[in-house]
Amino acid sequence: MNGNRFPRNILFFLLILFGVWMIGWAHTNAAGNAKRVWVQYKPGRKAAVREALAQMGAVFNYDFGDLNAFVVSLPEGALQQVAHHPDVADHWFAQASKKSPNDVNTVQ
Repeated sequence: MNGNRFPRNILFFLLILFGVWMIGWAHTNAAGNAKRVWVQYKPGRKAAVREALAQMGAVFNYDFGDLNAFVVSLPEGALQQVAHHPDVADHWFAQASKKSPNDVNTVQ
């Protein structure tokens, strides 16, 4: 009976490994089209803007509550939706600095 269990464990491990690889591949491809954007929302409208951004496929990178702003990665197709959302006060494109990809410079 132990002879049959060993190949099943290997198969199970390989399936888990393949699943993790596929998730990473999908995330990398989705992020490839994404643009990092500062989104400033109107006072009191944080929840509405968060919900709208989530529906647009945003990945939330930072939440600056004191500034009424998020930094999100958005698919290019969602940028026009952000610009015309009634609860968004302003938005800026952000680009990674040369020092570190986690440092962000804004570009108007």
